[in-house]
Amino acid sequence: MRKLLVALLLVFAVVGGGWLWLKGPIAETSEAALKAFPIYSIVRARNEQLLRIAHTGQNGSNLLIHRTNLSGPRDRTVTTPNNDTLYSTAFLDLASGPVTLTIPKLDGRYASAAVMDARTDNVFILRETDEGTVTIEFGDGQAGAVPPADGETTRRYRVPSKEGWLLIRTLVDGPADLEAARKAQAGFVLDVPEASRRPQREAVTLPVLPDPAMLLRRANPVIAENPYLAAPALAATGYGQGAEAFDKLSVWRQWLWRILLPRIFDKLKSGLNAGARSTDDGWSNPPPGIGTAEATDAVRSAVALGGLAALPKGE
Repeated sequence: MRKLLVALLLVFAVVGGGWLWLKGPIAETSEAALKAFPIYSIVRARNEQLLRIAHTGQNGSNLLIHRTNLSGPRDRTVTTPNNDTLYSTAFLDLASGPVTLTIPKLDGRYASAAVMDARTDNVFILRETDEGTVTIEFGDGQAGAVPPADGETTRRYRVPSKEGWLLIRTLVDGPADLEAARKAQAGFVLDVPEASRRPQREAVTLPVLPDPAMLLRRANPVIAENPYLAAPALAATGYGQGAEAFDKLSVWRQWLWRILLPRIFDKLKSGLNAGARSTDDGWSNPPPGIGTAEATDAVRSAVALGGLAALPKGE
């Protein structure tokens, strides 16, 4: 009997010690997944747009596309689109130079032109009152409006990443207003100097929920181009360590990813609802920091899955 008790104690000690040893890698892998998934989601959305226009022979880099019909249940690029705004979208490639956006005179019609960085944060949002032209440029980790130099009249805004996502929403006030809204939408123009153009990126269809190898393969090249997204403390997980990082991980690290990632996705499916706060009049407030750099990785990933391109609470 005494030998059996000793044996059981040894088993519990080994299991308990193994769990304690794994706590660190589990936490690291979970953090890496939550940091990588929003980046992956931007790449997936960009690829969908490039694939949709590939047959036209156009270069999808810095190309503003106006969607002239309201969104419905079949629209899946943005996971929870408005059904009262027309969308215009462009995936910005700022590595070779800036681009210029013209905001038309809208006579009080609501519109917003949001520019997101490579991890889905809204860097700045221009409104219908910001009519005129603005220059959008790569900020190398810096974000937002650039204070004008003496005598400078050009409005300039920086995006911290080399890639950005411009998403314009133009309000439609009922069916009778649709044609007028389309005319207003057409006034948004993106000008791209020849020097700012890059060759068409290769695009493939990507699943909404990737496996670990696909997640790192698509997110890591973006992280490599944008050092502010790096997290050296997570190097052991493969985060930021190259397109083939998953294949280079030890077998136990790969299995840890395979076990954890589906569970993380399951939790994210209720993430937006879990973080929202109900009010007394039937509305709900979004989670703190939604759509901004102040959001936690968990909120940012929940938005990427359940409300990609969500605006900040104030907007």
